[in-house]
Amino acid sequence: RRLIWDDAFAMPTPKADDDGLPLSITPSLRFIEAACAAWSGMTVDDMKGNSRRLGVANARQTMVWVARTMTPKSAPEIGEWVGQDHSTILHSVAKVRKDREANPVFCAATDLLTRRIHAAWRDMTAQRTLPR
Repeated sequence: RRLIWDDAFAMPTPKADDDGLPLSITPSLRFIEAACAAWSGMTVDDMKGNSRRLGVANARQTMVWVARTMTPKSAPEIGEWVGQDHSTILHSVAKVRKDREANPVFCAATDLLTRRIHAAWRDMTAQRTLPR
């Protein structure tokens, strides 16, 4: 399936991250969830829902892994954002790490995803003046 990356970044441009702090090199959780939803071909509601379908669960676990690796957020903070317990977040991160080690194609895909998120966030924040 062909991914349309522009859809992931078509959301309103925030002036502050999820905590109200000025934007930095760390993408916001909302930005990560939109990008991961577009990457997986799902909606944000699917990604943050309670479905246990394999495709949805794997996409949600990947989104959690991206959030954990690209932000300084703790497992409890990410769990609150996704609506999961912190131990579920730790399990998701461990599972994605294991899947990345076992599957070089998945590893390359998630590497590309994180690079695209970082580049899009950098480009978005570079286009405007940040508040002091």
